[in-house]
Amino acid sequence: MSWLASFALAILHALYWLVVTVKSACRGECSPQPLDAPRRQTPLHLALNLVVQDNIDDIEAMEAVMIESVDRAATWCRVVGINRLTIYDRQGVLTKCSSDVQSRLSRRFGIPPKEVASESDIEYPLTPPPSDDSDSRPLSPDTKDWHKELNVITLRFAVGVSTERKKPSKAAVRRRRLSRRETLPPSLTLHIISRQSGKPVISCLASGILRRRAHNSSYSVIDDDTMEQPSASVEGELSQSLEGLDGFPPPDLMLVHHLSCPENNPPLELYGFPPWQTRLTELYRDRRTNGVNRWRRPLSNQSNSAGQPLEEVQFRRALDQFAAAEMRLGK
Repeated sequence: MSWLASFALAILHALYWLVVTVKSACRGECSPQPLDAPRRQTPLHLALNLVVQDNIDDIEAMEAVMIESVDRAATWCRVVGINRLTIYDRQGVLTKCSSDVQSRLSRRFGIPPKEVASESDIEYPLTPPPSDDSDSRPLSPDTKDWHKELNVITLRFAVGVSTERKKPSKAAVRRRRLSRRETLPPSLTLHIISRQSGKPVISCLASGILRRRAHNSSYSVIDDDTMEQPSASVEGELSQSLEGLDGFPPPDLMLVHHLSCPENNPPLELYGFPPWQTRLTELYRDRRTNGVNRWRRPLSNQSNSAGQPLEEVQFRRALDQFAAAEMRLGK
């Protein structure tokens, strides 16, 4: 009778596997909702994690694909109503070509490139590039240039405001009239970061804060009741520095996109994304798209060795997953 029970159990497992496979296939064929479709919740801050293979030969083609992905993501964010977008690549490719990204999005939003830096209501503050010895030098908030070491490039696009103005006084009056009578399209804040914006910055900034506290006379002599007060405020000071005006706030949703399909199906990774800002971030990676590309790898490699840019279907699926997510926040 034991062999009969084993045979019946195997039949049940086979039927269960068949039902689960059919349900998964049917669920995968369902198309996501359109971009402008109403959703239960929409992220205010989206992070796009662009994963690039290390053995790419055509660097210029890879940069073009990455800039195209940024252009598409920024355009879709405006449609959905997302006013903050963070772009991350581990190698720092977009950090080096941030001027090309700025020019591309300026043309996309109808902003003359010559008036980008001089226009009063459209500001593009650009953080200087990271120094070579940024990993070894501790950061201290007391210094004037400590924010430059956060390695975060921020571009702010105040879209919808006319830039054809000659006199600042008339422009100020015009801006006040626009703010009262018209509803302008949402502005977009773009952050460009790399691996140097993550753990190296956290380590150096924390070392600088602790070194300053060690030399601070106000914390030299304290009793046992106030011993935890300086330690508790270190986290708040780190958050204020990393998530302040010179850094970037935590994203609500992160979309991990592989430009080139990996050889196998690796687990979901952050690839060096700054961990401080991902404590309450919903992560998404479209495994179905990667599966299709894996079967078509030889053809896609011949057509474009640098990979494929972000597709709208992936973007919409990520929004649908975020809309269905339930965040209890520890409750």
